[in-house]
Amino acid sequence: MSFKLGRDGYTVETADNGEQLLQMAAARPPALFILDLMMPIQDGFSTLLKLKEQPALAGIPVIVLSAKSDEEEVVRCLNAGAADYVVKPFSPEELAVRVGRLLKK
Repeated sequence: MSFKLGRDGYTVETADNGEQLLQMAAARPPALFILDLMMPIQDGFSTLLKLKEQPALAGIPVIVLSAKSDEEEVVRCLNAGAADYVVKPFSPEELAVRVGRLLKK
């Protein structure tokens, strides 16, 4: 993902877990989050909720990635504020199109 998005002209930063992502975002908010639901230390759904609680970060779009494709999980994330939900496996090209759509590129 990082390689494809970087090649498409995006600056990409990665975090190893939800806590690290929140620290990085507080210091330098990005234009978009791509958030995996399965992360160590703090899962992606909890991280999504914390992002949406913070006024400085709440308006930043979040794309959720997950191997979970059941409707309940998708709806739960969208209701929590995710702008999009992508089921694994996915193509890097599909993700790039979704990122571009959210960033109007």
